[in-house]
Amino acid sequence: MEKAKCFKQSEVFPAIAKAIRTVHETTREFVTHDRLVEALMDDPVIRITLDAAPKRGCLLSGRALVSNMVAWFSRRITAKTSKYQHDFERVKLAGKWAYKPSMDS
Repeated sequence: MEKAKCFKQSEVFPAIAKAIRTVHETTREFVTHDRLVEALMDDPVIRITLDAAPKRGCLLSGRALVSNMVAWFSRRITAKTSKYQHDFERVKLAGKWAYKPSMDS
């Protein structure tokens, strides 16, 4: 399955970055993958993408698709091909990346 079928990274990555900052502002802790997925389920941009996914031929839906978005966000940071790679610190918690804004951002 091609990721472009399900969502455009350029559309969802800003929403993911914003959600990390928003959740961290409240908790002051690293934002876990699962907590981030939960926060994104209510994001208007993500909701539009979720609603459009079946029409695009995407086989993923709901939380599975949002989890995939977060995984791609992280993958691009790992590959050093993300404009967000310096904006966040990451640690692995329970085998998944968790995020918080870096001191420099």
